[in-house]
Amino acid sequence: MGVNAAIAGFGGGFSRRTVVTEDDEYLVARLRAGDDAAFEAIYDRYARGVLAFCVHMLGNREAAEDALQMTFVSAFRALRRTEGDVSLRPWLYTIARNRCLSELRARRDLDVDAAATDRPSFVGVADEVQRREDFRELVDDLQRLPADQRAALVLFELADHSHEEIAAVLGVRKEKVKALVFQAREGLVRGRRAREHPCAEIRERLAT
Repeated sequence: MGVNAAIAGFGGGFSRRTVVTEDDEYLVARLRAGDDAAFEAIYDRYARGVLAFCVHMLGNREAAEDALQMTFVSAFRALRRTEGDVSLRPWLYTIARNRCLSELRARRDLDVDAAATDRPSFVGVADEVQRREDFRELVDDLQRLPADQRAALVLFELADHSHEEIAAVLGVRKEKVKALVFQAREGLVRGRRAREHPCAEIRERLAT
């Protein structure tokens, strides 16, 4: 079941066109007042970025779409139940991250090789095989990073979050965000270098 099905049937009290350009605080207030079109505008604004984040966290498009659906369903219910101030963007990514971590914990008992075959499909030009292979290897390396490092790097590089927003999503101090991004980049570099070494050289290093 997709996210569109989860929000289907929301009949707003006013046209979505009137809320598309409004700020997050206004949309949250209108949603809490019963205007479901405001939620559709929130979804339109953030779903694409949250889905990209979930894909990189989970390495699987179908699982990412499920996480996206649950993120917005949870957000809708929570916003309707509560009245406190919310910083919408990092709050949504926090929900998404928690959903992804729950999914990753549930996978730990699965066979690693079987899970590794279920990767996102990447659309590219047919004559750029090497480029696509490099990208797949990068995604594989990303999946091997610790969850906090992976989330910090994806939020920083792809979602254009500030250090303050990333800290709020991960529940860490702002100073730690820079370290997590650095460690993630270093981990990707190490993975790249490891693949470039001949197998014999790697076996020799392991032996010594």
